[in-house]
Parts: sequence; structure tokens; C-alpha cells
Amino acid sequence: MGGLSEEVNDPASGLPFVVLDRAYGSGLSLLATMLLVTSMLTSMLAFHGTVARYVYGMAREKVLPGWLDLVGGTGARAGAPIAGSLTQSAVALIVLAVVAAVHADPVTFLFTWLSAGAALGVLVLLVLASVAAVVFFRAGRGGHESVWVRTVAPVLGVLAGGAVIVVMLANQSLLLHETKVGPQLVLPGLIVVAVVAGLVWAAQMRRSRPRVYAEIGHGRPDPIAQPGGPVGGAGCLALGTPPCTRCSAWPRPVSRGTRGRPAGSGIVRRTGSVAVLAGRQRLRAGGPGG
Repeated sequence: MGGLSEEVNDPASGLPFVVLDRAYGSGLSLLATMLLVTSMLTSMLAFHGTVARYVYGMAREKVLPGWLDLVGGTGARAGAPIAGSLTQSAVALIVLAVVAAVHADPVTFLFTWLSAGAALGVLVLLVLASVAAVVFFRAGRGGHESVWVRTVAPVLGVLAGGAVIVVMLANQSLLLHETKVGPQLVLPGLIVVAVVAGLVWAAQMRRSRPRVYAEIGHGRPDPIAQPGGPVGGAGCLALGTPPCTRCSAWPRPVSRGTRGRPAGSGIVRRTGSVAVLAGRQRLRAGGPGG
């Protein structure tokens, strides 16, 4: 028992795989290792796609530089947030280069510290989203949502998420294998700096670009279009006026390089980062011109 306690406190001991080896043999620990590697790869791809979409969405609404809203236009890359993906890849490459340059332990730093920081950051975002939901509905917005949606679920999210954050902060010495108080303040400090920087940026945008600030979160002026979906019920991208009663345009995301270019039997119209493919046979008399 004493040996196991020492291994628990040693990040290089190989837990929990050494326990599996002792109890069930090396076959199960090998399977567990393979599952861990594939799970990490899947998680990396998921986070990469999420960050790329966030970068695209923020650039589309002018919160970030406009060139970051570049998307693929043809083939398998059609609609993919190319600029956001390359930005995320560049940041990851810089982090790896810095770790290699300072000869930091990849397990201790990349896995332990960055995993704990990412988990803490995601929890903070979830709690802030729950707070935003409470404020949103308290301001009289929304439709006919139930009490559960409007009040109970968001408040429970704030309480439960806040409790988990407190537990994580109280046990950072175990998560990071760090007993000194100073290093334990690094991750919470970085998150506080990020939140403050975001608030300062938002305040600056509200003063200098009030129209852009007012449109944040509304999907305008460039809404995300899904290929093959009708526009008439939700608003016309070709006219820019909801709802559309003059045409049956079908939107699809394209890259900057397809602006105004003929596409098959239809014509492509450009509205921000979304092109509207309106088949000539679908345009009614008096519809918008190409």
C-alpha cells in the first residue's frame, strides 16, 4: 500500500497502467494505452475544429481581423474555416517550439499543465454562459421558454460549475504536482487576464464601433448558411430583408474567390462571407438582379 501511495505522487510512475499490469497482465494496459492515445487524438481534433469555428465566427462579426473569416470554396474544403484552422495550427506550433527550446518536460508541461488549464478555462466559460442565460431571460428576452429553461437550469449550471471550479482550485497541488502557492496561481491568473482583456476589448468596441458591437452574436452581416436549406422562411440573404417572398434562393458558404462567379445553372450572389446560389428558374419576375 505504501508503494502505491508513492507511485500516486510520482507523475512518471505510469498510473493507472501499472495497476492494470499487476491485476490483469500487460494486455489490458496495452489496450488502455491505445484507447488513451486515440481519445487524445479525437479530443485534439474536436478542440481544433471548435477554435477554428470560433475564430471564423468572431472574424465574420468583425471582432477579429476580417481576413480570418476565409473559408474553403470547392471540394471537401467547401465552407471549412481555413484561416481559423491555420491560426490554431500556428499557435500550437509556437507552443511546441517554445517547449522544445526551453527543454521542458512534455508530460509535465504540455499534458499536465495545459490539460488542467484547458479544463479550468472551459468550466469558466460554461459558468459564464449560464450567467449570461440568467441575465438574458431576466431582461425579458426570449420566447415562451419554461421556468426550467429560463431560471432553474441556468442557476443550477452556475452553482454546479462554480462548485467544480472551487474544488479544482482547492486541489491544484494534486492536479499540477506542485506544492508551492505561486505556481498554483498561474492558471487562474491567466484566465483572469483573459477575461479582463476581453472586457476591455468589448468596452473599446462599444465606444469606437457601436454598430459592430450591437451585431455581435446575431450572425450578421454574414450569417452561416447551410447548403441545401431554403431561405424564404428565415430571411432572404439575396435581398437582406426577412422574410424573403421574392425568390427561392438556396445559400451555401464559399470562399472569397467565388464572388460573382457562375455556378452551374445558377448565379452566385455575395453577401459578406456567404454566397447565395439562386437558380435562374427559381427567380420570380421582379426578383433581385445578379
